[in-house]
Amino acid sequence: MLKRTVIYTLIMISFSGILHSQTFKPIGMGGGGRMYTPAISPHDPGILFVTCDARGLYKSSDGGDSWNVRDSKQIDSCNLCYPAFDPVDKNKMYMGRSGAVMMSNDKGETWSTVRTLPNIVRRIYVDPENTSNVYQGTTYKVYKGAVECTDVNDSAQTLAFYISTQGGKSVFAATVKNVWRSDNDGVTWTKKMTGISAANLRGFCGGSSGSTTRLFAVGDDKKIYVSTNKGDSWTQSGTTGLGAYTFKDIVCAENFPNTAYVNADETMKIYKTTDGGANWSNVFKANTQAWQGVPDDSSYNVTLGWIAYDMQGGIYWGGPMTSGFCVSPDDPNYVLGVTYGEAFHTKDGGLTWNSVYTKYADSGPRGRNKKWSSVGLECTYAHNYYIHPGNHNIHYACFTDTGLSSSEDGGKTWAFSVKGSPFENTFFALAFDPDDPATIYAAASNDHDINEPDYPGGVVVSHDYGKTWTMSSTGLLTKDWGASGVYPYPCSYIAIDPSDKSLYVTCHGDGVYKSTNKAASWTKISTLPASIGANKYWRQVKIHSDGTIFVGMSGRFLGSAPVDPGGIWRSKDKGATWTSIAANVNGSGLYNPKLFDVHPSDSKIIYWGNCSTVTSADAGVYKTTNGGVNWTKLNIAGQTIEQFRSLTIDESEPSTVYESSSDFVPYVSLNNGVTWAEVPMKFKYVRSVFIDYLTKDLYMCTSGCGIWTNAGATSISGGGSGVADFKPIAYPNPCRIEKAVGKQIKIVSLPSDATVQIFNSTGELLKSINQSDFGNLGFVCWDGKNVNGDKVPQGTYFYIACTANVKKTGKISILR
Repeated sequence: MLKRTVIYTLIMISFSGILHSQTFKPIGMGGGGRMYTPAISPHDPGILFVTCDARGLYKSSDGGDSWNVRDSKQIDSCNLCYPAFDPVDKNKMYMGRSGAVMMSNDKGETWSTVRTLPNIVRRIYVDPENTSNVYQGTTYKVYKGAVECTDVNDSAQTLAFYISTQGGKSVFAATVKNVWRSDNDGVTWTKKMTGISAANLRGFCGGSSGSTTRLFAVGDDKKIYVSTNKGDSWTQSGTTGLGAYTFKDIVCAENFPNTAYVNADETMKIYKTTDGGANWSNVFKANTQAWQGVPDDSSYNVTLGWIAYDMQGGIYWGGPMTSGFCVSPDDPNYVLGVTYGEAFHTKDGGLTWNSVYTKYADSGPRGRNKKWSSVGLECTYAHNYYIHPGNHNIHYACFTDTGLSSSEDGGKTWAFSVKGSPFENTFFALAFDPDDPATIYAAASNDHDINEPDYPGGVVVSHDYGKTWTMSSTGLLTKDWGASGVYPYPCSYIAIDPSDKSLYVTCHGDGVYKSTNKAASWTKISTLPASIGANKYWRQVKIHSDGTIFVGMSGRFLGSAPVDPGGIWRSKDKGATWTSIAANVNGSGLYNPKLFDVHPSDSKIIYWGNCSTVTSADAGVYKTTNGGVNWTKLNIAGQTIEQFRSLTIDESEPSTVYESSSDFVPYVSLNNGVTWAEVPMKFKYVRSVFIDYLTKDLYMCTSGCGIWTNAGATSISGGGSGVADFKPIAYPNPCRIEKAVGKQIKIVSLPSDATVQIFNSTGELLKSINQSDFGNLGFVCWDGKNVNGDKVPQGTYFYIACTANVKKTGKISILR
């Protein structure tokens, strides 16, 4: 009995922690989400910044070779304001967001609020003669410090600032409607628009050198305007070399007023002048047909990234480079521009450009269906992450806007994997065929996200591990989506019942369907309610190990007002009949619920979360331990999670639960939801969590920053005799022995002289396994039986792998 107690104590100590690594890093192909407001430091042209539409602020210290997102707990939602640098203090810089001006004293590493202002801060500029003077432009007004400049009274969005000291100091503020000048440090302002005929301005910049000050402006009339007398009068620039385009913005280095760049709104062209606007030439020459298989040639000066080759529309997928555009304030050779999904950088004045949002990771020339790896600039929405159940090296990531990516080397490199699918925009969820490892089913859509069903979707199937796809949606309700064609409603989730191989899929805006012939055809489950009120927003399906099927419905809104609640239904007879189990949550149901999860060994235990509706009182995580008879709201570290997204139970250690939301960092509970702690993430907006049960690594799917993981350099190859240390791994884990390869679980990464002992949860020795039985190749196999050959029941088991000098413990979950 003493021996059993010692073994049990050893096992419990070994599993006292859950996160074996506290460092999370992004993985993926890069880009894919709209980027804005690029900036280059005047003190170091290798320091770059961009923002993205999903709140992230990214910094590069090596000219775009690598990027790191800033801590979103300090600064986020700043994608409408260009970063501004103190021209004297190289460490100080500013950013604006809705209602606040942020400041950093360490080159953008950390941030704090220095001033609050009404509306969204759009532009910030630091006076080079007196850096205590900081000008801010908002959606409607201009401020010097906290004081409104009331003379700037056109109630229009601020485009840019510039200060000239040539021939006396002049401060310029350009709005969408006018150019304003102050000759007394921002006390009074005068409109300076003589010669400009445009109804609205689209860009403004200025520079000075010696006795010359030159201002540039672009209007919505397809004209570029130049002033050499501080805005007293304007003339149209030369047109030599220009196309007849509407120009989006214009930039110049403040110490080089003769050189400027302007980007054309309808095409991927950037025009440059070196003679103050008299002549122009296109310096951005990209292969816009690379996505159609047209090879690159010597006429192009842009090194493209994966989106240009793989996404429909290629480099045009994000539209022209008009999401943001900047030049180094001190060197006109450095220019950075961004689109809906890409970032481009030149260090030689436009002679050559590089994609700085991704890294080529394949052999031969760049092209379609190649491999790429992350440089940290991950800026798209990720829905789910999967590791192939039959091959631990094959990973999949489901995204909005960039569909599906696959990796064959454990997440190190990635390839775009939507070929053949009519729905390339979004893959929401995958299901793996237990009989054929090459067959994968996916719920896909051209909808950007699951809110209103605005675009079509359906089920697509791959028979080659996700390399190619075909639609398999016969029987799903179709609709004429206009220009998109006649297709089913967007499919939001898919799951397979391993006991009879039936598939279930939720169609957002329609219903829940079942297929008994590997997705060849589908039948609507008529025994489920057609709707709750007018709500048909079916969102999720899960199949429990005991055969219970759960489907969930999100809430329905009209504008911002909740109208119909969501719900969860349960079936214990393969979908023949259903029981509502969540109608009484919070008294009258939840009006904005998202994803739920079910305890792996007890289908009566369910966690479910709800976003805030009109108030935040109903927001939070709810739990039932009796199959929905009663629900209890949990307290997560004293926080009100207003934008809840999902809950994930660790199937191999179900007392551990992860919560993710869009307004707080993810939380983890190690005691069934009683107490919670933060998961250390720099980007706090997490949508869902995937747990690698082989290595215990975490994969965080974020709302706009791609996939983040704490995965280390874990290997599953066999070790050699005499090693000083080793890390055993059991897989598949959890394991349904009857469905596993060879009907056994494998424990690998063992030294050749290691032996393995299996214990139950009370510390009773069930079986000893010798490596010699398996050729001393670094692994052993367990068939889920004790020393007498009896099958062990479903539950959690522990093992100790021993050499002469080292003991390692592990945990195995057996499912029956």
